[in-house]
Amino acid sequence: MVIKQRIRRHTTTYVPRLFMSYFSAHLVLAKSLFPIDKVLPVVELRSDLSSVEEDACWTSSESLSKAMEPDTLREIDVWNGMSNRMLLLINDILSLKDDAQALYEEGTEVEEKRSAIEAKIITLQRNLQDTTHLLPESLRRCQDSAELVHRRRLLEYTGESYRLAACLLLSEASTPAFLGYTSEHSLSLDITRKQRHVDYILSLVESIVSSLDHLPISWPLWPLFIASCCSTFEPEKERALAQFQAAQAKAPYENTVRAQTVVELLWQRRELYVAGDRTRTGRFEWELVMEFLGWQTSFA
Repeated sequence: MVIKQRIRRHTTTYVPRLFMSYFSAHLVLAKSLFPIDKVLPVVELRSDLSSVEEDACWTSSESLSKAMEPDTLREIDVWNGMSNRMLLLINDILSLKDDAQALYEEGTEVEEKRSAIEAKIITLQRNLQDTTHLLPESLRRCQDSAELVHRRRLLEYTGESYRLAACLLLSEASTPAFLGYTSEHSLSLDITRKQRHVDYILSLVESIVSSLDHLPISWPLWPLFIASCCSTFEPEKERALAQFQAAQAKAPYENTVRAQTVVELLWQRRELYVAGDRTRTGRFEWELVMEFLGWQTSFA
């Protein structure tokens, strides 16, 4: 309710930046795993501001951006490992879930909506390619030291791993299995570029995990998860599993174990469906695995 009020400008109450950062990031990343809009509680806001209309889609990028500081959108958040700009781009990618499912609603202008989806994908591809990360001002102002240089480098690695993972996520959301139709245009990454992204993410994660004695909550678990789900060759899978195991040894977070479980079941599922990927309009392959496990989202 607090974040909803903040978005709607219904309150001037101070909300700690850590809370806003934590909630916004977990809200968006949860969308990549579950149909979260269906389980979010509906909170009605009572206000004398009759001119403010209630918008059901308060988790859209347009709405979430109102709770963010515009001057720091491109700064990497030390608690999340990515900038708010990147978070909003990921949120825009995830809006393709609803777009794809809306194609098959009764009375829909299919061709017009397909064109809109493909235009959105192309715009997102360009935005992901052009986006840049900035270190937080607090780190830029500090006097250089070996420790500070190390912290900056790891934060830059984490930010880049999120950008590459977002590229993979967009590629997955551009496949015929996800969209429910085959486009005349080549929208998703080819196998070579996809493998290059996976390899680079794994290298970045390896550098981060190997250089720390204890992993902070901002370590790039989500990029590792996405890269692992997009891995198709055995060497990539072995590297991914090695990083999950190394991470668990340095920080026994439950979500790391769960992420590895989903990844391994996903790989097994692919081996069973060798005849080809079935249509799963508006859903990612790993969502089907989580549905099979009966898992639900949580703040963790």
